[in-house]
Amino acid sequence: MAKGDVHALERLAKSDRRADRATRRLIRKLGRTKRNRKAASHPTLTSPPFHAMSFASETNLIYHEDVLTAKRRLSKARDAHGHRAFYVDELSGSLDVEEPRGLVVVPRSQLAAPERVGQCITKDEHTRSTTSADSVIVLHTTDNTTIQCAGVTGNKVAVCKLHVSNGTTLFYARVVHGADSSSHSCSPWRVGLDKKTTASIQHVVARLMGAKLDCGWCSSLSA
Repeated sequence: MAKGDVHALERLAKSDRRADRATRRLIRKLGRTKRNRKAASHPTLTSPPFHAMSFASETNLIYHEDVLTAKRRLSKARDAHGHRAFYVDELSGSLDVEEPRGLVVVPRSQLAAPERVGQCITKDEHTRSTTSADSVIVLHTTDNTTIQCAGVTGNKVAVCKLHVSNGTTLFYARVVHGADSSSHSCSPWRVGLDKKTTASIQHVVARLMGAKLDCGWCSSLSA
């Protein structure tokens, strides 16, 4: 075989390898697009029909220096099976204040119970978190659809307040269904929530659960 023919074959082989890499990149891109479209098909959440007397006059959230540390630890926390335990994001107590006043926590795992929150924040298995006596339904699905989170499928989202011994305040949100949802209050004031804080929690919870939020009044309050 002539030397020129060898070089031509090498060029053809390189061209084939480049084509194979381009094909693999295209397949990966199409796969990501498919997954993104699937993620975008989550159900829509909306607010219950609250009235003026449903809310507290003001939510008392005091800035605590360990809020960001708590957020970091919860975002890294894992359950007994090594899976991520929580979704977590910051919550401001006022639209005029930039510092986070608390955290919103959503379980990712069936093992991510409220008592695990304080233990993960303090890195102490003996830490106890005080849970509010009441919880409130802050969101529900539309068009008779359901939403799934931490292995629970339901059509409502309930929120309770957690106080950790180190002073951190959190709002723990979870999906509830059926008879379980009837045990939760429909008045945010029962857990000390005013209109603005309720609207902020609704936005954060919907985002953490990967759902769309269709709520006119809460959009205007948190804008």
